[in-house]
Amino acid sequence: MKFVQTCLLVLFAATSDVVHAAKTIYVDSNAADDNGDGSSLATAKKTIQAAIYKAADDDIIKVEPGTYNTSLYEASDSGRSRLIISKKITLESTGGRDVTVIEG
Repeated sequence: MKFVQTCLLVLFAATSDVVHAAKTIYVDSNAADDNGDGSSLATAKKTIQAAIYKAADDDIIKVEPGTYNTSLYEASDSGRSRLIISKKITLESTGGRDVTVIEG
């Protein structure tokens, strides 16, 4: 019986969809650039858009207090855009809306 249970477990694992484990990506306007991987405050992305590009569905982007100028990014259909978000993500300020500003 134990052998059958083990075989069923292996079969289920082999045929089930791969589930993405949500990750947190950090953004800090004081970072030097977007070269960090965003996995911690020490390696934070400088821009929100760079974090969005790196993110997958269900990821969380934590934005440190600061002012973020997002008018540098081209939208595919309408010229300049504040942010281009085409994924199911959570975007949150770590300090609240009074200290985290998105300028476009």
